[in-house]
Amino acid sequence: PAWKYFTQSELDRELSICNLCSAEISCVKRNTSGMLKHLLRWHPDTEIVMNKKQECNQCQRKFFFKNTLIKHLKIDHGTEYKKFKCTEEGCEMYFRLFKGKLMRRHLREVHGQEFNQKEGMFLCDQCDKKFKSYDV
Repeated sequence: PAWKYFTQSELDRELSICNLCSAEISCVKRNTSGMLKHLLRWHPDTEIVMNKKQECNQCQRKFFFKNTLIKHLKIDHGTEYKKFKCTEEGCEMYFRLFKGKLMRRHLREVHGQEFNQKEGMFLCDQCDKKFKSYDV
């Protein structure tokens, strides 16, 4: 999506030209991080910046990429990325994977739930494979 706002330089393949302000931005190996940083700083009203999808649940800061959010949580808040809340009513535990190994252990040891592995498999929406955990 960042390429929507940039045109590759005809003189240097490792440079992109911002379509909004004509600034030259490095894009070595078509890496878009420099482009995104430019848009964030100089064009905060663009669609791509306004619609950042990854939001910190502790300070509501938004990020373009999940891995940037994970780093932010570790560095700024000293916590791990845990998106999925325990399925039991009133329990405030969060887990990185929905019905992953740690969540299943928690459900079994804390709430006495048994987890049937065959029934609990998740079907991939791209192919016919099934997985033990579901990670968005």
